Amino acid sequence: MYSIRALAIAVLVIILVAPATRQGDVKAQSAQPIRTINRDRAKVFYNENPSAVAVATTFYAIGSHKNSLWRDFLAITADFVASGQTITKPRCVQLHFASSTRTKGGKYRTDHRLTILTDGKLLLSTDLNVGPTADNGRGGLVELLELPQLSFEQFTELAQAKEVRMRFGATEFKLKKEHLEALRSMLSSIGS
Repeated sequence: MYSIRALAIAVLVIILVAPATRQGDVKAQSAQPIRTINRDRAKVFYNENPSAVAVATTFYAIGSHKNSLWRDFLAITADFVASGQTITKPRCVQLHFASSTRTKGGKYRTDHRLTILTDGKLLLSTDLNVGPTADNGRGGLVELLELPQLSFEQFTELAQAKEVRMRFGATEFKLKKEHLEALRSMLSSIGS
């Protein structure tokens, strides 16, 4: 059971430290950040070679870290990268989803449509990119999925909304106040 948690944490760490490899204006990233700072509910990773700053937050929309070994969970990571050592407004923000279920074949491999409503209005509806899967040790899978780039304007609308509802496959959920605060802490880090 410990291996499930270790795998999920390893996957989320990879997601957090590898966003620069997906951005066109930042070609590579240091193996380790030279400095990491907590900004409310977000983390800021300063990298030296090349000079870049990554800002990220992770939260559990379903389940929790505490019970992730024996319960299904859906964790969401949001991140962006800026060139240089000052956090500037990015072109886009990445959203990553890590799910662990007892369902053989996984829960989202075949139905990976994501719909996001902000304050009752449609923000987006799209299919997620399906990443690798791994056995979770409970007869199910850990699945990784990624939203194609979310524009910074869409991310701002998402973070500043009073209410955010998501439908991911057949699963519907509402982001909690602390989830929205985590996204807002990413916004407030810009310029520092």
